[in-house]
Amino acid sequence: MALMRKRLSEFDIYRWTVSFLDRIKEVKTSQAEREHKKLEGRWKDKLFQDFLDAENRLLLLNYDGTLVPFSPDPDQAVQDAGMRRILKKLAAGSHTELVVPSGRSRKSLGSRLGNIDCGLVAEHGSWIKKDAVTDWQRLDRLSGNGIELLKPVFRDYEVRVPGSLIEEKEHGIAWHYRKADPELGRLRANELFDYLSEYLANTDFHVMQGNKVIEVRTSGVDKGHAVSSWLSMKTWDFILALGDDWTDEDLFKAVPSDSYTVKVSYGPSSARFYLESPQSIKKLLLKLSQLSP
Repeated sequence: MALMRKRLSEFDIYRWTVSFLDRIKEVKTSQAEREHKKLEGRWKDKLFQDFLDAENRLLLLNYDGTLVPFSPDPDQAVQDAGMRRILKKLAAGSHTELVVPSGRSRKSLGSRLGNIDCGLVAEHGSWIKKDAVTDWQRLDRLSGNGIELLKPVFRDYEVRVPGSLIEEKEHGIAWHYRKADPELGRLRANELFDYLSEYLANTDFHVMQGNKVIEVRTSGVDKGHAVSSWLSMKTWDFILALGDDWTDEDLFKAVPSDSYTVKVSYGPSSARFYLESPQSIKKLLLKLSQLSP
């Protein structure tokens, strides 16, 4: 108490104001330091050099919105021949491990990338596949009964919003509204999200709002958790993690702080850097594939 009285007597209103303003400046500076930068210039050059110098490289590359542009119909979102060549070259690189985390079902992801020797993460971490020859491994152990109960709700919104569609997964369900009227889609998406958030509170399921999609999946399972087995495989001296929406934030947070984390498009993120589009990502990966030993 005596220390507090002494401090109060020493600080008049002027000194308190200066101290308060200095603290605000410190917070602003800290926020600016955490704000991600565009990956260009010296930072991009450093990334390329670090990739070349590394003995063990880990590449964690999200699929939709990152490796391929979004499509109104998720079934139509497939990497082109150029991206396929890039991924094959990177996967074949010595001392390089390529992993593709995705919200897609294992069937969908496997049909697109099964001929590339890389690791796969399906349904935001419910399933992982270590390489082209190993079997899928399930990480969550919940039954799908809860998802079955939600299907009538999702079908109702599919009917109420023309152009929207349901994607059924083994341990989740998603409602896509990319082809719907933007205003109606946004209105119904917020409505569905609020309803599911309340309905699923204190359950083993979690509702998330992604890029033109509302999805329900198992709680506690995410991309960051799923890639932990790769992160613990060895000491990586180069890690690149790419993603485009908030489901990839778990991925960015799971990797060491000095990793190259890149979000597609500018916005609030744990990622250190950003690039504008999947086309920018393709150029980046093309350069890495050309440098790949």
